[in-house]
Amino acid sequence: MEVDKKSQQTDFMVQLLLSEYIIRVAGLAEINYTETDQQYTSRVISYIHQNYDREVSVAEIADAVHLHPGYLQRVFKVSTGTSIHEFLVSYRMKKAKAMLAETDISITDIPHYIGMNSQQYFSTTFKKYEQCTPSAYRKTHQYNDKLRR
Repeated sequence: MEVDKKSQQTDFMVQLLLSEYIIRVAGLAEINYTETDQQYTSRVISYIHQNYDREVSVAEIADAVHLHPGYLQRVFKVSTGTSIHEFLVSYRMKKAKAMLAETDISITDIPHYIGMNSQQYFSTTFKKYEQCTPSAYRKTHQYNDKLRR
């Protein structure tokens, strides 16, 4: 209706209304953007929890959540404070610690159970995260039946 009126005040009023509309649309877009990022992050975490035991790439994860790998990495980093790769390695180390403490699985086999193909990479990474070797961790944390009796 304001556009149909012809006056200088009408032009100003139309500009104000248009500005208000743009601000409201931008606000709605921002809200949906944040919710979507959280959903993508949750889907990535779920994917990692289900597939940590095999070789997984960022490109494969991005494919699974239908996003470009670069964009997904930025979204994940903003949401969690860590990269996808770091999150995956950290989760694998958590699983390795549980296996070392709660099972008798050979230390040389554990990398294969957690999706790491190299024993050397596993040992180096484990030492970086835990400040001790996998065998030292097992010695200090493994449940001992004899001590319980």
